[in-house]
Amino acid sequence: MSRRDAFAALAWLQTVYGRDMPAEQATIYLDALTDIDPDGLAAALPVIVKTERWFPTIAAIIEAAAPVARSPEEAWGAVLARIRRLGRMGGAAELDPDVRAAVDACGGWVAICESTNPTGDRITFVKAYTAIAQRAARTPQTGSHPPALAEALRQIGNRHDQ
Repeated sequence: MSRRDAFAALAWLQTVYGRDMPAEQATIYLDALTDIDPDGLAAALPVIVKTERWFPTIAAIIEAAAPVARSPEEAWGAVLARIRRLGRMGGAAELDPDVRAAVDACGGWVAICESTNPTGDRITFVKAYTAIAQRAARTPQTGSHPPALAEALRQIGNRHDQ
């Protein structure tokens, strides 16, 4: 997402919640919001307003804007909507990584935009997206724990209670 889009989203939230924030805090929010998919954020803003009583934290915004597991057809629909809205120059960089990988399987963003075989592109995209989703479901999610949590887990393992 561009910084301008993030600024617009933050300004909208400030207006809705009637809150001004210091420049330092706004900069932190802007830096965090630029990493969010713009379509996800646009969809998340109305949800945030309906569910958050107070001005949302960065974590609440990111969670609300997180890509939801989509069916292959929904993902293809999102690609087509982005093409209609932004055209060739829109690119796939801001899309979900699984969607980007499926777009690449079709020859890339420009190839899809210039294609004369949309049915073939859809079939290729759906097969690729399905395979990517299945592979992700089989791959165990590994990640490091925050240091404080890792230490607490070590302490639990070292207990010598009788």
